[in-house]
Amino acid sequence: YRTVPTDVLEKSIEHNFTGLTLNDRLEKQRKEVIIRLRETVTKGLHEGQSIQTMSRAVQKDMGVSAGKANRIVRTESHRLIESAKHESVEHANKSGVIMVKEWNSSEDERVRQKHKANHRILNRKKVFATEKFKQGSVEGDGPGMMGTAAHDINCRCFLTYEIERIEAKTHEELANLTYEEWMKVRLEA
Repeated sequence: YRTVPTDVLEKSIEHNFTGLTLNDRLEKQRKEVIIRLRETVTKGLHEGQSIQTMSRAVQKDMGVSAGKANRIVRTESHRLIESAKHESVEHANKSGVIMVKEWNSSEDERVRQKHKANHRILNRKKVFATEKFKQGSVEGDGPGMMGTAAHDINCRCFLTYEIERIEAKTHEELANLTYEEWMKVRLEA
């Protein structure tokens, strides 16, 4: 397995696992459970573990069924990877690299096509990287990031990006900046 890029691991550490449903026993210890889950998924991604290996660890640690453990690990690792890619693109956008993102489904019979979440409709849809994908009253940055279980759980969709244009500052614009202004611009980019 390849190792997961550092930015994905950092995103994993900061991820809050919103939308996760737990039984009553675990709900009381939600914060602890989320910390342990975050550690398990982050460690697994870092070590290049398979979904199955991470799922077994989650199942053992949380006392949930194999199916629920698989669902949690697939959903959260997918969300982390897509979020980290999207954050990289947002950083490039702030530096003047204007990009377009495209929603891609697996284009098979398992792609969701329910009223609440129809990823067949979103397939091949393009928006600027700073814009959100919308379906009905739900909107989000991309697959796994829509904020509702109907869209995010077990989603296999992914984003691809392409450069629309580059809006870099010209030499003349940079020449008129003071050193302090230039440093501020560089540090924000």
